[in-house]
Amino acid sequence: MASKHLTQASIFLAPATSLFMAGYSFAASQNTLPHLFALRPQTSIPIFTRVFHDGGKIAIPASLISGLMSLYVALWCTSSRQRVLFTLAGLCAWATAPWTGFVMWPGIKRLMEMEGDERAMEKSEQTLEHVQLLRAWVRGNWVRTGAYAVSGGLGLWAAVWG
Repeated sequence: MASKHLTQASIFLAPATSLFMAGYSFAASQNTLPHLFALRPQTSIPIFTRVFHDGGKIAIPASLISGLMSLYVALWCTSSRQRVLFTLAGLCAWATAPWTGFVMWPGIKRLMEMEGDERAMEKSEQTLEHVQLLRAWVRGNWVRTGAYAVSGGLGLWAAVWG
C-alpha cells in the first residue's frame, strides 16, 4: 500500500514540477537564446554551451522526478480517468529526454565541437552556421516547453477535476 502522504505530495508536486520546467524552458527560448543570434560565434557558442550544461542540471532531474511522481500517482489512483491522465502526464515529462537526444542533439553536438575550434568559429561567422544551429535549438526547446506544459496541465487536471 502506498503512503497516503507520499501520494498526496506527488499529486501536487508532479504537475508543479512540470509547470516549473515549462516556465524554465520558456525563459531560455524567449529571453536568453535569441540574444545570442546577433553575437559573434566566439561569444555566443561558449554562452550557449554554458546555458545548455547548466540547464541540464535542472531539467534532467526535474523531468525524471515529475515523470516518476506522475506514474507513481497513476499506479495508486482508483479512478481510471485519473490513472490515464497521470500516466500521460508522466510520459509527456519523460518525452523531453528522447526529443533532446534524438532531435536536438546533432545541433547541440555541432555547437560544442565548434567551441573548441577557432577555424570553425571563423567560418561560422561567415556562413552563420552557429545562428542556424541556435535557432534550431530554440525551435526544439519550444517543443520541450510544450511537452512540459501539457504534462503539468494533464497532472493538474487529473488532480483537481480527475
